[in-house]
This record gives sequence, structure tokens and C-alpha cells, in this order.
Amino acid sequence: MRMKIKINKYIHTNNFDETYSFANQLRNYLKIIDRNQKIFAAEIDVHVTRLSRILNNKENPSVELMYRLEKHSDNV
Repeated sequence: MRMKIKINKYIHTNNFDETYSFANQLRNYLKIIDRNQKIFAAEIDVHVTRLSRILNNKENPSVELMYRLEKHSDNV
């Protein structure tokens, strides 16, 4: 919940901050739920290589992936 509040606060600042990039926030989420990339990729049904590319800003997440993340986080 704390992560959600911080992101909402950031959105209202209208300033870009690299620490709030999608990849960084997804990395923080993995730490919060205490999962490694391989296990998390299996849980959201994404190839571990694709997850790695997203975490390293080499690929953007799809809408489908966003829905999977929302479901994984219990709609938070």
C-alpha cells in the first residue's frame, strides 16, 4: 500500500524522476513480495527473458502484462 501511495504522490508532482520509472517500480514490487525474476515470471505467465528486458528498460510492458500485474497485486 505504501508503494501505491508514493506512486500517486509522484504522479501529482508533474516532474520526471527516473526512480519512478516502470522498471524501477517493478523491481521494488519484486522486493516487496520477495520473489526472484524466475518465480515471478512464472506467476504472471511471462517468459523470464521478457521480464528481464522490461526490468532493464529494453522493452515496454504490454497492456496484457499490466492486467496480469494488476491481478497479481490483488488489484492494487
